[in-house]
Amino acid sequence: MKLSSYTMPCCLHLLTGLFAAVFAAVLPGGVLDAKELVYEGFQMGEDQPDCRSGWTIPWGVFDGEAIIVDQDLQFEGLSSTHGLLQLKRDTVSVCQLGDFDGSVFYGSFRIQCDNLTNDALIGFAICEPDVTAVRPETSRMSLLVKGWRTEFGALAALGNQKTIVEGSRVQEGEPYLVLFKVVNSGAQHGSLTMWVLSREQVADLRGNGFNEDQLSKIPLGDEAGQLCQRMTAEIAKEKKPIFGSGLIFCLISRYNSGAQIDEIRVSDISLAEAAGLKESSIQAKQYIPYISK
Repeated sequence: MKLSSYTMPCCLHLLTGLFAAVFAAVLPGGVLDAKELVYEGFQMGEDQPDCRSGWTIPWGVFDGEAIIVDQDLQFEGLSSTHGLLQLKRDTVSVCQLGDFDGSVFYGSFRIQCDNLTNDALIGFAICEPDVTAVRPETSRMSLLVKGWRTEFGALAALGNQKTIVEGSRVQEGEPYLVLFKVVNSGAQHGSLTMWVLSREQVADLRGNGFNEDQLSKIPLGDEAGQLCQRMTAEIAKEKKPIFGSGLIFCLISRYNSGAQIDEIRVSDISLAEAAGLKESSIQAKQYIPYISK
């Protein structure tokens, strides 16, 4: 399924309706819960057309080529739908966020990279609706699992850029779970935090619900019980929010032959909800019949 191409920002200015429908409960074996604000599993096929939430439009291509393919980035114990987005070389794929409120958000996405080069730049950025150039350093916020000419990732929040300098770099052909937390600025200082976990680290840490305190203290490395990468960028108070309604979510694969991205989630509850942890997210669906007086 090839994504359509968009001319930005003209088409986005024509969008007046915001899609903010969120499921009230998870279907058995499903992936979505009323607590999630944004969900995208890149569902393959038409059997579950509503298996996404929190967007105004379908995904489009800002640069390059992106396709939805019949594969999946799965982690044991985490919810998932079949299908993922494959970004070709030098591609930016975009979608507009819907309408939601809040000051603290938890999020996750899954990623796998192939044929990494020193110049590769892979991750996502949140940009203005009238964006004409997608660059991490000029976006409201960005999370990179691989930064330009560095082995590690980087993040930026309203110009406060941080390059990760220690930990374990992402390996070609291996899936990773990226967790993040956004604290929008306001009366208090804000922050943007990113954690990158390998498949083995997800299996080891999911039992504690991806406890934020634990993620901030465990040693860095590529083994189970460790964490590949982490970083926090602070945001001065009274700055504009870095995450919110109507902004453009931009998936980036630059100077890289391809990247696979799957299961984008944003919640205002916890990292466990944002990761799609089954023990935390799935709720029983109960039918309550109408009883007349």
